[in-house]
Amino acid sequence: MSTTLQAQDIDILLITTWLKAILFAIENRARNIDKNRHPLLVNNSHDLVPFLELKLYVDKQVPDLTSFTSSRLFATHLPFSSLPESVTCSVSKLVYLCRNPMDTFVSFHHFSNKLRPPSFGPNILEDVFDMFCIGSVPMWTLLGSCVGLLEGEFGETSKNTDILLVTTPKSGTTWLKAILFVIENRTRYADMNQHLLLANNPHDLVPFLELKLYVDKQVPDLTSFTSPRLFATHLPFSSLPESVMCSASKLVYLCRNPMDTFVSLHHFANKIRPPSLGPNRLEDVFDMFCKGVCICGPFWDHVLGYWKESLEKPQKVLFLKYEEMKEEPIIHLKRLAEFLGCSFSLEEETLGVVDEILRLCSFDHLSSLEVNKNGKLSSGEENKAYFRRGEVGDWKNYLTDEMVDRLVQIGEQKFVESGLKF
Repeated sequence: MSTTLQAQDIDILLITTWLKAILFAIENRARNIDKNRHPLLVNNSHDLVPFLELKLYVDKQVPDLTSFTSSRLFATHLPFSSLPESVTCSVSKLVYLCRNPMDTFVSFHHFSNKLRPPSFGPNILEDVFDMFCIGSVPMWTLLGSCVGLLEGEFGETSKNTDILLVTTPKSGTTWLKAILFVIENRTRYADMNQHLLLANNPHDLVPFLELKLYVDKQVPDLTSFTSPRLFATHLPFSSLPESVMCSASKLVYLCRNPMDTFVSLHHFANKIRPPSLGPNRLEDVFDMFCKGVCICGPFWDHVLGYWKESLEKPQKVLFLKYEEMKEEPIIHLKRLAEFLGCSFSLEEETLGVVDEILRLCSFDHLSSLEVNKNGKLSSGEENKAYFRRGEVGDWKNYLTDEMVDRLVQIGEQKFVESGLKF
């Protein structure tokens, strides 16, 4: 949105339902003189003053804004630092409405429960209150808004053969997408020298449900996917569609130690951040990470949710650790194939198929491919942004002893009696 939205000097951005109605009526009072036939009487305020990130740039990747009459009225929930440069550098106007935190929280809590799938039951006020207090307010404009679509549309078409790769951001997602795709399609694409992976980024071959399919296309056509269908998600366990948990579909969860996860996430966020805003300071975002302020919720809660499910349903959820996969890739590649029901045959092992898959999907090989050096995803990010170092222990070059101690203490508190360690 930052590169495609060109703000005009007469644009007006604001927040939220009540103020939308007021602003629309004020700005259009000359055009809509008859109060008994006003557009507000038959239209919701959100349709008259659309959200940029929730409506325009989700329903249509690059919307046509020429149909909007001046003054164009838009709304957003974006923080100031994330506003497009054309907005802050023009003479367009911003109308900001705030509310006291007590009523804001209560209203947000009730609204979230209204949107929450009934099968999950309501959120407990005390739990979300604690998250609110530490600043862990999820970007529901991106994730929460598509949960209903995932539950409805994806739920209706989900299959028992579906495979869902789940991670927190920057936990080795790109690497495992490549491995998963090659393992599942090794009979279809047996020639590694002519493989689809050589000309396609792993994120295009194994699309994110909430970041690709249900954002690029509001209701995507999933019938074109051959079985087993491979999808990915960053959603926490509690937000998964019920159809996923009630089917025989399988989940592959990959986690990474919080130190390397944070450092990788920090670098990635700065890569896709508009240059005019300057880079985020590591110290500032580290504090937010420790408080659980992440787009997919607190790191430790995300990991723990899938860890517990893998213990209760090992046939349903395979829990992998990035560090262990890097240390013993052959063992874990075989383990992954066995879990997916497509174990390597003795003939394949003798012919070196396992080694060839690891070579094809290695960080050095993937990052050297032309498509990953110069290509772009449909969402606009450069493919090369997803390849930095891929090493274990890179956090030692960035985090102080105090930072590491803080992360270790949080992990010990969160994972107590769970049996999970890094």
